[in-house]
Amino acid sequence: MTSILDDLKTLLTGGPRAEVVDPYNALQGLRVRITVLELPGRKIPTYMVSRYADVRTVLRDDALFSSRSNQRGASLVMGRTIIEMDGPEHLRHRKLVTPALAPRALRGDFPKLVERIAHEIIDAFPKGEVDLVPAFTFVYPLRVFIEILGLPTDDVATLHECATGLTLIQNDPGRAFAASQKMRETLLPIVETKRREPGDDLI
Repeated sequence: MTSILDDLKTLLTGGPRAEVVDPYNALQGLRVRITVLELPGRKIPTYMVSRYADVRTVLRDDALFSSRSNQRGASLVMGRTIIEMDGPEHLRHRKLVTPALAPRALRGDFPKLVERIAHEIIDAFPKGEVDLVPAFTFVYPLRVFIEILGLPTDDVATLHECATGLTLIQNDPGRAFAASQKMRETLLPIVETKRREPGDDLI
């Protein structure tokens, strides 16, 4: 039990690149033996629900499990977002975003886009052995999203570092707020340009 809790603590506090040898065993132990875990080191009691049925119950009952609690997390560094909205307000904002990300909207050139990006990343691998997690799987989804959004691909590394920093708001607030400021400085000029010269990208 102790090793499972130690691995979970590393997973939950280390960000997306946390060094955990066997995350699957830790998560399986959570689902089978703990099911609801109070997260360590939080000023306000915070819990992780691990089983599918329980997660589904929590997500469907916004009267008992309000999304407003997310104000203590991402909203501190990202401003008010859809993940802290409940009921009709949540649905109204979700309906604005969903059509652009629905499967039918991602047809056409989208399969060619994701294939091209995959080839570009792989073609840039150094010769010899490559660790696929940092070299591909950690980079690929963000590259795809950046192109869908219409952001310059030159900003991938900057936005990647910012996104990682934002996830650490509970455990490293200084880094999270610095990442928020850097992302704002990067995105605001791009958004202003797109207001003047709209394109067919998601922004």
